[in-house]
Amino acid sequence: MAKYNICAIFAILFMVSGVIMTLEGAVDPIKENNCEGKMDTNCVLEVFGSIFKNGTVTQHCCQELIALGQVCHYAYVNRALQLPEFKNENSSIILAKAKQSWDTCYSVSPTPSP
Repeated sequence: MAKYNICAIFAILFMVSGVIMTLEGAVDPIKENNCEGKMDTNCVLEVFGSIFKNGTVTQHCCQELIALGQVCHYAYVNRALQLPEFKNENSSIILAKAKQSWDTCYSVSPTPSP
């Protein structure tokens, strides 16, 4: 139960940080690359759980991650690392886990037909 509360708080903080960046006039790579709203909230939590909590990602959410795109994936991870809750995290470990999640999802997701 506490896991879901922490995830909900994380999701809210994540969305608020984007609003704050926009208000400050900073270039927002998430908006710039049209990343918003491309993943189901449950899949967002699942992917971030795999990166920040040692969780796993289902094939369905892997497909959503691959559809989101690698640029957006890393933009979201980098934004999360800027949040106060994650400032003390080792960014090189988090980025390595983000790469591992991407690579795993990429390897299990069906390749779209040209």
